[in-house]
Amino acid sequence: MLPVQTLLNTVLAGRNRISLPARAGLLALFCMASVFGQAQAAQYSFVHLGISGTLNGVHQPVGISLGGEVVGYNEQANTGFIWASGGGLTWLNILRAPSQATGISGNGTYIATGSWNGSLVYIGGNVNGFCVTNYTYPQNLSNAVNDYGDAVGQAQVAVVNGQPQCGAFYYSQNDYGQTFKYLGTLGGATSVAYGINDTNLIVGSSPNSTGYVRAFYSFRTGPPTDFDTGDTIYDSVAYAVNKNGLVAGEINRGRCPGRIISFRCRGPYYYPVTFSGSTITSLGSLGGSEGAALALDSNGNVVGWSQTSSGQHHAFLYVNGHMIDMNSLSMIGATGWTLTDAAAINDSGMIVGHAVDSTGRDEIVVLLPIGV
Repeated sequence: MLPVQTLLNTVLAGRNRISLPARAGLLALFCMASVFGQAQAAQYSFVHLGISGTLNGVHQPVGISLGGEVVGYNEQANTGFIWASGGGLTWLNILRAPSQATGISGNGTYIATGSWNGSLVYIGGNVNGFCVTNYTYPQNLSNAVNDYGDAVGQAQVAVVNGQPQCGAFYYSQNDYGQTFKYLGTLGGATSVAYGINDTNLIVGSSPNSTGYVRAFYSFRTGPPTDFDTGDTIYDSVAYAVNKNGLVAGEINRGRCPGRIISFRCRGPYYYPVTFSGSTITSLGSLGGSEGAALALDSNGNVVGWSQTSSGQHHAFLYVNGHMIDMNSLSMIGATGWTLTDAAAINDSGMIVGHAVDSTGRDEIVVLLPIGV
């Protein structure tokens, strides 16, 4: 288990999240058929990416394009990869090392990356886009990129008492040439942007002035806005946004001490939610107390992980108001494996995540819908 987000690893000390290192891990170094909605299948093919054994350490998937291209990275080597059905696995030839593949656009044209020496957007496998090397502090990470090559992430902005301070950024090669802008914070010292859609709606998180980490949204270069301005004394994170503005994330809002009805204070567990404007919808659970919504498609189908009643982490698929344990799905080739989290879903219904076998072997797998 790894930190829910970096924010320099100090903002959310003790909070855990599956698969988020794919979006923020590099910065940690330095700064049932009836409930299925559209684009979902009654049966899936369970495909192993074949990465285990190629490099030591855990491999993290982070995104999947409409065409089924999967990107991610190896934690130990901090080396990015791209996988395509029929094309196999390719380790990205990134010039600046260590580096990661941290996101892919829906059309598969752009790959977001990060490295010690600057953030990059790769286009067609070639370095193209931006590299933040002309700034005083060059440690940066792109977390997401849209179909137009506009990227968001986190970049170091200062050093305070020997510790790096990082802020969310927005980059565009389409806004009157090239634009790189820090988005600001919600009142705290740091911020990070995790998602961007094709209308440049940006989502992420930042501590407010009282120290609570809060999910925010921002339009292009505008300042961040808290999703919930009424209740500000609990923590929340926004990880991904679809083309309709629906946002996947997590919150730890719980009962306030001494109050019977109110759910407005910081609780002991994070649980998966969606944000739609100021409306926050809990997605439920698989029987346990905690979880996170990590990604969603254009139809509002959400994937992530949830704790079961026995304390295990299982991947979930949320469709039409129902949270489904993905291990209950009909999957060809999945015998002996347990899906522990789902990191991404595309509009074709393909899902990428982690699975473990009875020996504890961990692999990246893709669920390919059959008959859609």
